[in-house]
Amino acid sequence: MADAAPLPVDLDQGRYLIKERLGDGAMADVFMAFDVQTDAWCAVKILKEEFLKRASVRERFTAEARILMMLDHRNIIRCLAANTEIEHPWMVLELAEGGCLIDWIQSNGKVPPRMAIDIAIQICKGLGAAHDAGIVHRDVKPHNILMNHRGVCKLTDFGIARDEEGMDLTRTDTSLGTLGYVAPEQRASAKEVDHRADIYSAGATLYKMVVGEASADLFVADRFSELMVDVPEPLRPVIMEATAYRPDERFETAHEFARRLHEVKAQLAPDPSETPQLALRRDDLEPPVTVTSRPVEVRERAPASPPPDVHPEPSLELELPEDPRFAKAKVAAIVFGLAVVGCFLGIVLVRSGVTIVSAHLQASGDQDAYFAT
Repeated sequence: MADAAPLPVDLDQGRYLIKERLGDGAMADVFMAFDVQTDAWCAVKILKEEFLKRASVRERFTAEARILMMLDHRNIIRCLAANTEIEHPWMVLELAEGGCLIDWIQSNGKVPPRMAIDIAIQICKGLGAAHDAGIVHRDVKPHNILMNHRGVCKLTDFGIARDEEGMDLTRTDTSLGTLGYVAPEQRASAKEVDHRADIYSAGATLYKMVVGEASADLFVADRFSELMVDVPEPLRPVIMEATAYRPDERFETAHEFARRLHEVKAQLAPDPSETPQLALRRDDLEPPVTVTSRPVEVRERAPASPPPDVHPEPSLELELPEDPRFAKAKVAAIVFGLAVVGCFLGIVLVRSGVTIVSAHLQASGDQDAYFAT
């Protein structure tokens, strides 16, 4: 087995800080990262080094990012950002910190029937949204079902999906799915399947959950009853219809499949109280120290008194050149002030002159009156 690629430090000019490796897929590596712009954890998927020169694989990677950005549903993993035009393509996905469904099964065994139905209903809802958008997943299985810390299930890995425009992202040198979950018609030709192949895979995934083992022969369960021995009786006809050999004998849509599962769930007894939770919150998802403890610029304090042979530091007050507009305003204000003062003095002088003249005239009148007597 080849050594894993070295852990990158960051991505997109330091926006995404890589914490640890989450998975090692067929064509890409997945890492946990912290987005310093949104202060949120995420998953980063990076195309492997050996596929950088293979146009067909790059095309698949690009198409997956495009599909995930187009689909916006609670039960489908979201693509938050992507750059597929650079030498090392990458996409940023929402982090499903609860892990993978196949890991839960391997750790805890069979999934209790009611919990299994809840998971299957969520799978059907996500598939229904994809099918409504013209997307066929073609690789539905427990390995491609993730959970967040609340136990919400999310479909992921649309790497071999097929869209309504007929763009086939599957190549002869890549997997067409896993045998225990693939519809009969997909085994013959993956290029001609429609959404009902996903319904078969969802039914096979439900079978895996309640039985604990996958079966490549579910489409002949009507002839081999032993295949359904470990399946709760109310659930048997539902799984058999979902995994029928002929596509036209299956549920017409994923929405119809989900409705039938709701009906069956009401007929089942409660799951055991000691059933492990589907997903748990990780306790170590704290923002990196490099984000919460931002570097602070430290400056040396100047000495209290400079040595004799050292000149004191110049004042930090800067004399900025005066704006010409302010200078003109100052001149205008001075002229206006002088004018006001001049007017005031003029008024005073005039009033003083009038007073003197009046006094003089009065004095003259008094003299005339004196001499007249």
